[in-house]
Amino acid sequence: VLSRHRSAMDSMWAELRPRMDARRDAIRADIATLLTPEQRARYTELTARLDAERREKSKRDSTRQ
Repeated sequence: VLSRHRSAMDSMWAELRPRMDARRDAIRADIATLLTPEQRARYTELTARLDAERREKSKRDSTRQ
């Protein structure tokens, strides 16, 4: 069942992903304005790690069929 629907779901995510990414970037920018320079540095490290984990998960999911 999942294999049958995978293509349609991938198409939907391809359309939605740019909007989600833009919203996430806007939220992160808003958050960064509220932080001290030290907090902002830690926040940048955290978001970089989370982005890397998300990319890795996406890569794993795309190879799993």
